[in-house]
Amino acid sequence: MGVRSDVERAVTAEAPADAEAWVGPFVWDWRSFARCARAFVATTLVVFVVGVTIGALAPWLPSRVLGVLAAINLWPTAYLSHLVPIFFFILLSNIKSALIAALLGPAGAWANSRANVGRRPHGSSRRGPASVVDRVTLALAGVVLRGGRCVFPELGDESHDLAARSSAALAAVVPFLTLAMNGIVLGLWMAEALLKGWVGGLASMGRLLLPHAPVELPALVLASAIGLRLARRLVPRRPAHDAAWQCVEVKRLITLDPVAQSLALIVGLLAIAAALELYALV
Repeated sequence: MGVRSDVERAVTAEAPADAEAWVGPFVWDWRSFARCARAFVATTLVVFVVGVTIGALAPWLPSRVLGVLAAINLWPTAYLSHLVPIFFFILLSNIKSALIAALLGPAGAWANSRANVGRRPHGSSRRGPASVVDRVTLALAGVVLRGGRCVFPELGDESHDLAARSSAALAAVVPFLTLAMNGIVLGLWMAEALLKGWVGGLASMGRLLLPHAPVELPALVLASAIGLRLARRLVPRRPAHDAAWQCVEVKRLITLDPVAQSLALIVGLLAIAAALELYALV
């Protein structure tokens, strides 16, 4: 029997009893993946319906919003005349979305925790926050915590460090915000397509999403699963789990082998999706 490293002992000591909080092999933990898939589908469908409704009530809006997004995200394609650079552009665009879902939340948690290391929460005094900056900071932390509690209810435990709780909430909220953005854009796209008629609109969306969507969507689900699992491990559970602990924990978690392996799988899936999308375009 080999000698375990200090990191392995720390993981064992910190690991909660429930399986949901365990940061293990994301790729093969199918039950956790299925839970995230349900959350992904539900969130995306709800926001998708909202997008379609907004587009139906304001027919002028989809074309303007989608035109701005196309100008921001697709303008380089006007200068690309060969299939290879177009393929890499599509791939990099999709990887950007996946990395935002997987790593932007933990990165924001790290930045917030580092900024608050050694600081006492000003909101605990009777006189309240001492400055306008503190008031704004606490207000934003409250908004983030309310959103984070919808994902992880234990973030409402006020006995734990405010900075650590708000950082974990930020890490939990970001993946759902990325899903909401994708859902609202698809909804507006569907609304614009349906203005041409139900049959033509559904056919247009089918040509747009198939056949690359069945490959691309699971990759985005996996990216969101990584973001949510990392956020779950950043939730403070002990008095020692303060901002300083969270800074160290974020860096440790994002360098775990399972995270790197899952990100590699995501890139592979998105490469397949980009090839299928390019095939559909040509």
